[in-house]
Amino acid sequence: MYLAEIGIADVQVTPLQQCEASSLNVDCFNCDVAWLATGSCMPGVYAYQYTLTNSEGYSAVPVNVTVQIYEQVCPRTSHVPSLD
Repeated sequence: MYLAEIGIADVQVTPLQQCEASSLNVDCFNCDVAWLATGSCMPGVYAYQYTLTNSEGYSAVPVNVTVQIYEQVCPRTSHVPSLD
């Protein structure tokens, strides 16, 4: 089902800032939601606000979504040949 079929005319996705660079002395960055969908974001916590507007111009209550991306690391083992 397409959003237009149920009367949704516009979907806005706004990245929400996760930290205050000035107070934490760190660089803050967001990951575009299009990159998120392709797996291109660095590990971290990202927040987005979704706002839907119907074809009559009415907006729904915005919904905040938090996504945590982590990198799974597999243990690396090396095989050492036996001297037996």
